[in-house]
Amino acid sequence: MKLSAFHLRYTLNIENLGDLEAIAENHGALCISYEPQNIDDWPAESDSLPLSGLSCVTLTFENPEDAENCQKELALQGFEHKEVEHEQIEEWLYYHRPYLEPMDFGPLNIYPWRKGEREDPVASDHTSNVIYLPAGLGFGTGRHETTQLCLEAMVDVDLRDKTLIDFGCGSGILAIAAAKLGAKSIQYHDHDPQAMKASLENCLLNTVEHCIPCLDAKDLQKSDILVANILLEPLILLRETLCDLIHLKGIGIFSGILEEQKNRFLSEYSQNFKCLEIREKGQWICIIMQKIS
Repeated sequence: MKLSAFHLRYTLNIENLGDLEAIAENHGALCISYEPQNIDDWPAESDSLPLSGLSCVTLTFENPEDAENCQKELALQGFEHKEVEHEQIEEWLYYHRPYLEPMDFGPLNIYPWRKGEREDPVASDHTSNVIYLPAGLGFGTGRHETTQLCLEAMVDVDLRDKTLIDFGCGSGILAIAAAKLGAKSIQYHDHDPQAMKASLENCLLNTVEHCIPCLDAKDLQKSDILVANILLEPLILLRETLCDLIHLKGIGIFSGILEEQKNRFLSEYSQNFKCLEIREKGQWICIIMQKIS
């Protein structure tokens, strides 16, 4: 059957996203999505938010009254919408299916969560290994190839009783996964305050223990394993920092790297690491390395 979607579009500085998201969620937004105003400001890893600048945000509602009430409250807070769109959808379920279906990564199950829900029969048999993420989350959902590569690598690397750093944590999905996979202590850090806020909220939602937020990278303590799902250029610029954060013979899981960038990354990291494995998904790769010096 045909159903309607009502989209409100805004352009705003990312520092103001938290206030807009809170108001939209209170009015029943089904999905909050982000696009760059300028493609040069946007990371190649599309599960991440840009670190600064303007972002185009789309709020999607099923009911026109919810959209109108949200628009009015946002206007009172100084948010002026750029566009309102009414879309006829043949089947609402298919429209939202990518955001509503659970995803499996070995023992882990990523499950979309909506306010008022905690568990679902689909996930009830292995609830301890379920990662709940808000169904309308615009980034860090686990659907991007680089995030999937990191999750798959973490499942295969023995994390039990290990310490781990999630560097560039985004939504906190990898930190939460580490806790579910038995890591005894997890530190997470992101340069973006909105990402740190989202990570903290998602850690609380999943009631994971031993996840420590580090607003300043200087506060991070050396760990057995480091996961960095960022871009090639930051990986190169931060090579010494990331190397210093891993114990000798510890493991680095690096993603956000295009296949064509593989040789450049390996040449930069080879003096301190040996390559254990390279995994591919689409145009993206994940490189698993061991620190040797």
